[in-house]
Amino acid sequence: MKKINIYTQAIKPPQNKKTEDVYLQNSTKKKLIDKLSQTPKETAVVLHDATHIKNKSQGETFYINDHINKTGENILRGKNHKFLDLTQIYTQHKRGRTTTCLGTRYEKNKKRHTTPSSNICSLAIMIKAHGFLNITGKLINQLK
Repeated sequence: MKKINIYTQAIKPPQNKKTEDVYLQNSTKKKLIDKLSQTPKETAVVLHDATHIKNKSQGETFYINDHINKTGENILRGKNHKFLDLTQIYTQHKRGRTTTCLGTRYEKNKKRHTTPSSNICSLAIMIKAHGFLNITGKLINQLK
């Protein structure tokens, strides 16, 4: 199965990044939507975001099963979308976690939450609204 990796602004691109990977530092929302429009809907989408879990190792990865949106934004507000069921928006994993999305307040408040993230919830909702059903969320522990 084909797969596309999308990284939030909180994740810095590596030197050897793959051309099909999307890093939001180098890409606008419009470019991302254009890429999604050209991608078959059965493609697996893997979203990556930063987290800060002090008792875990730098670079350790965690799966997401759910999110709490504390960004203060709703990406669907004002859009003409039919009802979008977000129940189990992410592929479920036995050891998956619930992340608290903090948006622009991530750096300031990341130490106040058990499993914080920046904007993965907004990305997941947007990708689901574009018709993708196979969405995996991953958090990468960034302690530095």
